[in-house]
Formats: sequence, C-alpha cells, structure tokens
Amino acid sequence: MFSHNRFPKIHFLTPSKLIPPGLESGPNLEHKADIVWPNSDQLTLSEVSECGSFMAMGLRNGTVVVWDIYRGTLLQVYPITDKGNILVLCFLPNDVCPVVLKDDEYHTTPSTSSLANLVASCDDGTFCLLQCSVAFTPPPKPLVDNSAVETPVITNVTKMPQTPEVIITVKKSGSITLYDVISCTAICHVALQEPFVLSSQLPCLCADGKILVLIGVKIDEENESNSNSKTATPFCFSLKSFPTLNKYWKEDVSLALTPHKMSDTINTRLHSLVKQRILSQEERQLKLERRWSQYKTELKNIQKNKTRRNCSMWLTSNVVN
Repeated sequence: MFSHNRFPKIHFLTPSKLIPPGLESGPNLEHKADIVWPNSDQLTLSEVSECGSFMAMGLRNGTVVVWDIYRGTLLQVYPITDKGNILVLCFLPNDVCPVVLKDDEYHTTPSTSSLANLVASCDDGTFCLLQCSVAFTPPPKPLVDNSAVETPVITNVTKMPQTPEVIITVKKSGSITLYDVISCTAICHVALQEPFVLSSQLPCLCADGKILVLIGVKIDEENESNSNSKTATPFCFSLKSFPTLNKYWKEDVSLALTPHKMSDTINTRLHSLVKQRILSQEERQLKLERRWSQYKTELKNIQKNKTRRNCSMWLTSNVVN
C-alpha cells in the first residue's frame, strides 16, 4: 500500500523472492505487514509493470526507485528532478526500447527479464525514458518535442498495443502528442475542433490500438459561470489515417493481441543475472583496480598527515572565571 495524494494505492503482486514464504500470524495476533520498504522521502505515486515483475516508486524529492519484485532486488535509484514533483510513471514493453552503448549507438535487444523500461514525467517539464537492470545503468534519456515553444508538462501517458514503440501523451495545456520511445522524439500532434477542449477527468482512451478516442467537453457560453454546464463528446480518430504511423504498423495487425507474458522461472532469471555479471566482469575489474590504486594513495596521505601531526605544536587556552 502506497500513499498517493493522501489516498492509499494498492498493488496485487505475484509470488516472488521479495516476500519470503512461511510468514504466518497467529489467530489472536495483530496483522502486520510481512515486509516494509524504507525510503528516503514520502511516496507520491507507484506503478507496477504488466508482467508484475517490476515496481517503480516516485518520491517527493524527485527520485524514482525501481525494484525487481521477482528477484527481490533493487535495480536502480534515479534522481530525475530536484525542482518538481513526479506526475506520471508508466512501464513500457522490454523489447521495444533501445539499449545505450558506450559509443552512443543504439540497438534493440530481445526481451529480457532483468531490464525495466519506463517513462517518467514531472511538473517542471522533465519527461524522460528510464532503463535499468543489474549490470546496465544508463542515465535518463529525455523525450524531446522539437516543435514545442515552451517546455510542456505531461500529465498522462497511454500505451498503444498495436504500436508499442509509440506512446500517447496528454499535456497540461490540453494538447495530445505522440512520442517515439526508440528515437525519444515527438512524431505528431492531435487536436480537437473548437470549441471543444480535452476533458480533465478522462482525456484519452486507446480502444484496441487502431482507434484513438478522446473525450472533449464543450462549455455552454451562456452559462460559463456554471461549471456543470459542460457537454462531454467522444472523438474517434483512426490511427491508420496518421501517415507518420505507417512505419510502425506490423504486417498483420488483424491478429488478436497475445496475452501477457508469464513470469520466467527463477532459474531463467538467475541465468540472466549470471550472464550479465560475466559480461560486466572486465569493467568491474577495472573499477576494482582503479579503486585499489586510490586506496594506496589514501593510505599514504593518511600516513603523511599522521607524521605531520606528531611534529606539530598544539596551543590550547583555558578560560578561568
């Protein structure tokens, strides 16, 4: 249970290594939490991936904490902003986001059970893609809208099943923008006909991945002072009519959506962890050697300071009343 604007938010989690088995309470004992996660600040929102393997928690100080629920390990702590509050956390499919290499090249990897992808939005205009795993910790990559005059504030994010590389965002100004999470750029905008504006309660619905449904409201001009005099109207847009989305459509989009992927076994996940450790062995060895050389220098400096202190003259004074 997590605090979200003073209201509790509950997630149902799948069995995992995070919650050990066998924790039972007697019939006359008070029911208590099996496990408590301490955090550095108050929780403002939380999100769980569709597969139930990952959990992201947004803190009031602008930090995002990502956990691997299945293995019970902390994946990453991201301080994404220090001037605003986190508004949105949304997990993305693992097999559609690029992996950042050291030479700033990008390539798409097959789905791995140890890589979590999510987008985060803050009220100061921060909108970025976060990727984290045990041995892969790239910095946040901002999602940019080059056509925006001012820095937009994203208040809602909707995923598209038929085109997982594209997400729909609702801005605080009431406009709709589609982003490509591979290139991390905006690709097109959607607007309603005047005098309709997007509904603040339920602005965006994506029916089956082929149709974009927006809820617009029209305020009665004769009774502008009356907030109840609004007419809600659904607007349907065929996503096939968007030329910029043609390259994202699969060859056969008429097939039924596949069900959610079942959680991998613990042996598969441990194999993935061991594989990542082996791949990062050279880098970890270099870090160890570099730290060891620094440790020797630090010991020499400590020894010099100790010798200098023994040869120093110390002056003290006492105050006598």
